[in-house]
Amino acid sequence: MNFPRAVIRPRLWHLALPVLIISGAAGFTAMLGVKLVFRSMLIPVLLMVGFVIAQWRVSRGDPVARTLLRWLGLTVLLGTGIGVSVMVLPRLTGGPPVTANAFALLPSLLAFGGVAIGVGRYRLFDLDRWAYRIMLTAVGALALMVVDGALIFFLRFQPPAALGLALLGTALAYLPLRSALWRLMAGKVTPINSHLFQSAAEVAFTPGVAARKEAWRAMLMELFEPLEIAATAEEVDKPKRRTDGLELSIPATAGDSALILRYPGKGRRLFSADHVSLARELIAFMDKAEAARDSYRRGVMEERGRIAQDLHDDVGARLLSSLYRPDVDQVRADVRSAMDDIRVIVGGMAGDHIPASRMLADLRGEMATRLEDAGLTFEWPVPESSYPDLNLDFWIYKNVRSAHREIVSNVLRHAKARHVRASARIENEVLHLCVEDDGVGMAAKKPGEREGNGMRNTRRRLEQLGGKLIMASGESGLRVEIAVPLGTRA
Repeated sequence: MNFPRAVIRPRLWHLALPVLIISGAAGFTAMLGVKLVFRSMLIPVLLMVGFVIAQWRVSRGDPVARTLLRWLGLTVLLGTGIGVSVMVLPRLTGGPPVTANAFALLPSLLAFGGVAIGVGRYRLFDLDRWAYRIMLTAVGALALMVVDGALIFFLRFQPPAALGLALLGTALAYLPLRSALWRLMAGKVTPINSHLFQSAAEVAFTPGVAARKEAWRAMLMELFEPLEIAATAEEVDKPKRRTDGLELSIPATAGDSALILRYPGKGRRLFSADHVSLARELIAFMDKAEAARDSYRRGVMEERGRIAQDLHDDVGARLLSSLYRPDVDQVRADVRSAMDDIRVIVGGMAGDHIPASRMLADLRGEMATRLEDAGLTFEWPVPESSYPDLNLDFWIYKNVRSAHREIVSNVLRHAKARHVRASARIENEVLHLCVEDDGVGMAAKKPGEREGNGMRNTRRRLEQLGGKLIMASGESGLRVEIAVPLGTRA
């Protein structure tokens, strides 16, 4: 009458006291007759059914009250219903009692326990699922009893055969419907992890912050069906249930602030432990998807920066120099070299590969042309054995080529050399390329003097590949060596 909502006025509650006194006296004295006593026991059960219906109507729009009512109504009616069925109905029909009265009262413990749990709100968020599981079990047991009784009383089957057929029929007819009934009563089934991660990845990679926030909220709406999603300035570190399961707080993600979800299941349910677990998995998947997105974007930006640097350092510088050359042949040579650099850059963007032997042949040919045009003698002995057949990433080729070109340019500008000797070898997939000249060598740097931009950029390019640049000035000339692991990717 009074829980979860008051359905009658409090001043009418005292009417229950005379009913209890009269019923107790009738039970102990049997002054009203045995059948009348047992008929009187049906009255509270019928009243409870009526109050459950009344509570369902007055608790409309209150998910907390509805959750408590589903639990209380089921446990009370099921506990008292079993007791009345095994103790009262056989007496009213004139048959023998199914069990002793003491054992028949045991199901009432289910009713008392249900009242205690419901009033105490113990695990309120999970009462719905407990109620549904008990209900499905009771429906299955009732179906088994009905089929078994029908086979015995109407078709005159022997009890063992009737029980076997009843078990078989109940299993075939009821069990396939059980999952459908569970989905209907308990709400949406938790999605499979792979589908959840796919949905999170789609949200994380949605272009634009506003569109990503909209997709994130749409995903939450689809999974939890809340009546309201609101932003909050509170700091939320993990999903949490609030206000008796009416609200679920979600940490900030997908470019959105922390959120409060209210009234799940379109206002018909409470947030349960399953909802919290689902939200935690979803946040974990979103963190992984966003980390992958950020890594992808960093890679894109680094690639764009590298392309811009190559265009500026190689193509731009070469074309700029050609503007001031009076010799048309030199201008054409610069344009051809610039086009060759563009081909290499495009090849790197396309992910092409080049054999190590071809790279060294290109380096040798370009070095020979530049030194001979400047009047220097040149020596690069061809190795007796061929180089290992390695297919290199185009960016390795590009950076090694740029580094080698800068070394040769320094010889032409500053070394005042007459003869240059070069060599190359590949050991354990590491390229060792050495250039020696007989020029003036490397002067000692003054305090605070920095390395030139060309060599500094060359050193940085090689370090990006995991390589290094070694410069050593001897008695005559300068020796420069680069070492680059060819198995790495730029």
